Amino acid sequence: LAERLGRFSANVVRLLDAWSQARAFYRDNPGRLVAGLAICLPIHASWLLVVYLLARSLGIDISFSAIATVTVLVWVITAVPVSFGGVGVRELSYVYLLSLQGVPNAQGVALSLYCFLIFVLLALLGLPFLFAGRGAPTADAKSPTATESGAEPRALESADL
Repeated sequence: LAERLGRFSANVVRLLDAWSQARAFYRDNPGRLVAGLAICLPIHASWLLVVYLLARSLGIDISFSAIATVTVLVWVITAVPVSFGGVGVRELSYVYLLSLQGVPNAQGVALSLYCFLIFVLLALLGLPFLFAGRGAPTADAKSPTATESGAEPRALESADL
């Protein structure tokens, strides 16, 4: 038990250190943060539009702002690592949050499953690029910020937790 707690606390320290490095990196490179937001905001907005149009096609009478709020809350809830890929958690979240808007449970489940299906199909489109070596940067790729500022923050892996 002591060994596991020691390993857990070491992982927490590494996690906090990585967070601190990331904050420092973006504080020193605000252009990177702005560029990241400039890329992410249209992607998320288009996904919210897809969910809204899908809801309308399922006969769900709901405003864009309501479905956007529900969808963002579902994203936050499914980010909690309770199930594999958020399956089950996402469906229950959609059902509950849409029921507050007067949407029947069956339509909430259908919307959730269709959203998940579209997400998986879109992810599968990227699979060939991942296997071709284009999905992740190679070790040979040079980043000007990595050489100028020391080290870039690295992505956390499940082994880090």
